[in-house]
Amino acid sequence: MYRLTTEQQAIIRRVSAIADQQIGPFAERVDRDAAFPRESIAALAAGGFLGLTVPPEYGGMGQGLRVAAAVLDEVGQRCSSTAC
Repeated sequence: MYRLTTEQQAIIRRVSAIADQQIGPFAERVDRDAAFPRESIAALAAGGFLGLTVPPEYGGMGQGLRVAAAVLDEVGQRCSSTAC
């Protein structure tokens, strides 16, 4: 769908695992309580995903918008509030 390289597909598999294990379990509570998804953001930060599009020389992954869209798609399938 996104025509990702092997390296980019590995990034999506990593975020998918984080989303399954550390984001999805909180989604119902986040929506029910209209809460900020702190646990989910912390999980993404721990995985280095808050720097997804930041250039490597500044500590990020240096990925483009195609990968960002794929990451948001994976996260949004588990918790739309976190993907916003």
